[in-house]
Amino acid sequence: MSNSRPRQSNGLIKHGTVMLVAIVITGLSNTLFYVLTIRMLTREDFGDYNGLISLHYILIMPFAAVQIVTARYVSAFESQHMLGQVASLLRRSIFKLSLAFSSDSCIESNWLTGCYFSPPGTQRFLLA
Repeated sequence: MSNSRPRQSNGLIKHGTVMLVAIVITGLSNTLFYVLTIRMLTREDFGDYNGLISLHYILIMPFAAVQIVTARYVSAFESQHMLGQVASLLRRSIFKLSLAFSSDSCIESNWLTGCYFSPPGTQRFLLA
């Protein structure tokens, strides 16, 4: 019988522990941020802030799809030893992402301008 202790393959336990610690720190920081934000903002402002964050998450979803598709093509190019084509793929992806990001920023800035910089006493609105 050999040693029954599992063998560490490529530092899997070490890297997993680092990821676990990073996730816990991120979660605690997120909680602390929200507690401080709730304390500093009024209910209306906090609702507006959460609306802006929700809108951002909805508009940012296409970026995740582009990231997955880009990773798929990069791995396909690497398996075929065609790494020279990765630069062209990344240039096209970055260009498309920049267009989408600029439209996302424009929508959010219009929402933010209409919501936060309206004269006092006017009604707040969620979408312009």
